[in-house]
Amino acid sequence: MLGFHAKLAKLRGAKKVIMIEINDNRLETAKQFGGVAKGALTELDTNYIHYNGLWIYGHYGSNSMQVQKSFELAISDEFEAEKFITHILPLSEINKGIALTKSGEAIKVVLHPNDQ
Repeated sequence: MLGFHAKLAKLRGAKKVIMIEINDNRLETAKQFGGVAKGALTELDTNYIHYNGLWIYGHYGSNSMQVQKSFELAISDEFEAEKFITHILPLSEINKGIALTKSGEAIKVVLHPNDQ
């Protein structure tokens, strides 16, 4: 989701997005969406952040309203959601999809309910 959130932040007007990822495969994919190259460091001036009232957000999880907005964005013309789909599997291979996601090899896995 790293690249997804970076793209979303840019669509909502963020001038600079800083992404952090510990999985090299996911980081490589994130670079396609504006991520910084491995080894490149970005220094943060914490005094500037503090005295200018800036916020740094982290995120994990979502509520139903956020899911709805994400769905609407995913089907809109302004966001190329298909770029985030790395694997398409039949529903019978759900465990493989979970393993791909946990390993960091997959960004998004689409499961077909009719095993096609």
